[in-house]
Amino acid sequence: MQRSTFGDGREHPQYTEMAGLLGKQIRTAREKKKMKQYDLAFKADVSKESLSNIERGARVPSLDMLIRLLRALGRTTINIGKYKSYRKEDTLGVRRAS
Repeated sequence: MQRSTFGDGREHPQYTEMAGLLGKQIRTAREKKKMKQYDLAFKADVSKESLSNIERGARVPSLDMLIRLLRALGRTTINIGKYKSYRKEDTLGVRRAS
């Protein structure tokens, strides 16, 4: 499984954890809508392979791709919960600008 890495190939734990949390939220939202990966990928104009990688936490979507996924799911926000940063406990969320 491909993981988020620094330019020299070392794994970046903060991004890897964030990717996993984000992927779980997208999968959960898709399943609540009773959508198949293919349907969401088509509606959001992303490849099924990219969506699969995102849901498994192997890829962090670009902001543009994340917005398209959220719109396809009928959502404007997604909360990926808490993750352990290097300095403190942060809460991350993505909110579309009004």
